[in-house]
Amino acid sequence: MNTILMLTLANIFSLLTYQSQHSYVEETFINARFDYNTIYAQNGTAGYNCFFPVSKKQENDFSVIIHLEYTMGVGGAVYPTYRPYILFANGKIYSNPVVPVSDMDIAASQMKEPKKWGTWEKNNNNIHVHWPKAKPKDQDKDWSPKSYFKVKGGIKGEKIEGNFKTIDGIGNTFLGGEVTVVAAKTISFSKSGKFTLISVGGETSSDIWEIHYGKANESGTYTIDGYSIELLFNTGKKERHLFYFYPDSKDHFGIASSIYIPLKQ
Repeated sequence: MNTILMLTLANIFSLLTYQSQHSYVEETFINARFDYNTIYAQNGTAGYNCFFPVSKKQENDFSVIIHLEYTMGVGGAVYPTYRPYILFANGKIYSNPVVPVSDMDIAASQMKEPKKWGTWEKNNNNIHVHWPKAKPKDQDKDWSPKSYFKVKGGIKGEKIEGNFKTIDGIGNTFLGGEVTVVAAKTISFSKSGKFTLISVGGETSSDIWEIHYGKANESGTYTIDGYSIELLFNTGKKERHLFYFYPDSKDHFGIASSIYIPLKQ
């Protein structure tokens, strides 16, 4: 009993410590969530539940949301995870997306990775999710309005500028350490349409950018179009990923299943 109590207290302390150290991220999550609700409330709609226009609910319509979850790591440490999901208007839900919806072969995906697929429905202000391939205790979940918010796509041709870091390591599980965007811990963008996976720090001069940009394996050009970002490396390799902005900020965005925030100097 004492051992269990000690572990429980250790987990609580770990969570409080993490939240204290990452209050900036937590505050951003809360602000984005409430900003989303305010925006939709001002338009006379149903706030959190307004995922699709009432008059248009086609099967291929979708929304992307961020759900705040808690994961236990090494040594019993508890930390928040900001996990994206795609909600389709036909009631399907897809977890940990990597590629844009336009690039998905949905039928093949449901066959090859059934554990990532489930169903969702609105239940008052909550989202009820059912994962048929999960363990019995994990099959049904109710997400409260305080735990999620809707994100938005970019404008076609939109540019980002700055240095960013990921706040999670989800992307690393997909491509096993290959030099690729979804496995990168940092990424820097320029208004001229260039990117590099090497942080350029606080330097903004063109000379510094060109030094980093010259590393072909880790640099290239990017194109944003709605919920997609295309990255063309200087080697000729091309990647296309799901892309989204937080609802109230262009400095907080997601590429595939990783969330990026400004890299403070």
